[in-house]
Amino acid sequence: MKVFRAGAVLASALFPLGALAAEAGKENKIAAYVNGVPVLARDVEEAVSAKLPSGSMHGRVASEKKQQYWLEATKGLVAQELIVQAGRAAGIRVEPAEVTARLKEVRSRYPSPEAYKEAIRARGLTPAAVKKRLEREILVEKAVRLEVDEKVRVSEEDARRYYARNPERFNEPEKVRLRHILVRRDPAVKEGRDAARRKAEGLVARIKGGGDFEALARSESDDPSREQGGDLGLVHKGRLMPAVEEAAFRLKPGVVSDLVETIYGFHILKVEARVPETRRSFDSIKGKLIRDLGDLARQDRLKAWIETLSTRAVIRYVDQGAESSSGPRRSGSP
Repeated sequence: MKVFRAGAVLASALFPLGALAAEAGKENKIAAYVNGVPVLARDVEEAVSAKLPSGSMHGRVASEKKQQYWLEATKGLVAQELIVQAGRAAGIRVEPAEVTARLKEVRSRYPSPEAYKEAIRARGLTPAAVKKRLEREILVEKAVRLEVDEKVRVSEEDARRYYARNPERFNEPEKVRLRHILVRRDPAVKEGRDAARRKAEGLVARIKGGGDFEALARSESDDPSREQGGDLGLVHKGRLMPAVEEAAFRLKPGVVSDLVETIYGFHILKVEARVPETRRSFDSIKGKLIRDLGDLARQDRLKAWIETLSTRAVIRYVDQGAESSSGPRRSGSP
């Protein structure tokens, strides 16, 4: 299960250090209103830039994909604003010392103070604006911790019930301990294929005649596993090419396969041991299962909380040419 940290996920877009500079012309445009508070298009643009693959430019992204990124980023910033407002209404405070500590952490990610100053200057930010962003980031984290993290409890008994109801999730598939020799060939050259087959057939004959598989793998194999005497370790289904996998899981321990041909050449296999399918014990995965179930429960609670906040709010999406029909349910003018 994927680890989830609610406060960190929501806060991360508030100060995306790796983002590109905001697109020119969006500095004063509004992407949405949340109870009359604007969500700026430049902040959405920055969040979109942080989502793009490293090194990509906006012009290389399809318009439909950009629109999807834009909507997701806008909805994320709307959710943050909802939580900021809820946190303030609940009386949550952010102390100056907390902002100072977070600012020190942010500056440490840059190679020098000058690099940090240049980075915020390039993005059109002032030191005061950075502190304001960090204050909001900490406020979001505190509000989520209070409303989500501290209200989710997963007990050992909860985990045990999940384990009992979902036994298939904890199965370890059958595995084989496999050694492998590859005689590589060029698929475009018929003569090369014939020569590779002859060499592979000769190796099979030597092994079945008493030759040492490990020693021949080290001296003759064209696969990187030659350094380990052809040892691929324990492998389960889904790890190997289909033809190789089918042959490997048919073999009995100690038996050498006939040639298996793939686009890479000719494979010779030897199964040294089989490990049958097993189920991991509850005690062996208890701690991780409790953490994972807690992450899922926090994610569900966070989603439900944002939905509740959005239905009580007046939200309007105004940028990108039209209001979004897929935003929060209730909308209206600021």
